[in-house]
Amino acid sequence: MKCMTLIPLFVSVMPSYAQQRDAFSYCSEKAETQLAITQCAIEDQERASAEYTVVLAQVLARTQYVGDDDLEHAKEKVRAAEKAWAVYLDAFIEARYPAENKRDAYGSRYLQIEAELRAKMTRRHIEDLRILLSPYAGK
Repeated sequence: MKCMTLIPLFVSVMPSYAQQRDAFSYCSEKAETQLAITQCAIEDQERASAEYTVVLAQVLARTQYVGDDDLEHAKEKVRAAEKAWAVYLDAFIEARYPAENKRDAYGSRYLQIEAELRAKMTRRHIEDLRILLSPYAGK
């Protein structure tokens, strides 16, 4: 009986997993050169950045619910947090890969690795931004 319950659950999850297939993985599986793999990583970073831009716009639009007196103040705080995050992202990557000459130190894959890391960290940060949406939900 327990198996019967799990099968529909598993089947209902499968389409969702298929829809969420990582575009970078799909692209890089087809790539035949390091340059092509790097391009896949850069395109994935661009997708993450585009999603970030959309979510940030949602956060800034939702700040209209804080009240007229605090509206600009709230938006300034969000913008300041995002500037700090951009500085943190760059500093984190520099700390992770500190060599002055990245190509010599980390090889021809460095641009791919950096793009992958930026995409991963951006997606994590998007989840943080979504937390800012919750206080304003339903208003």
